[in-house]
Amino acid sequence: MPSLPHQDERTALPARDVVLVAFDGVEAIDIAGPASVFSKAALLRPSSYQLHIASPGGGEVATNGALSLAGTRALRELP
Repeated sequence: MPSLPHQDERTALPARDVVLVAFDGVEAIDIAGPASVFSKAALLRPSSYQLHIASPGGGEVATNGALSLAGTRALRELP
């Protein structure tokens, strides 16, 4: 008798790209909150989400609260 695939294998979906767009003056929580949610979701369902933090020009972005986000991808570089 053939074995049935595990429930996760039957319902597996391709990874979804999630893009959070940052810009100078952005509220830090508007990036940090969703980033935390999707990173936790990825722990529960590995390979479900591919998170990208992007900005118009890429690189460092200054938030309105004196925090900086380093290493953002330029919007034009996204798939």
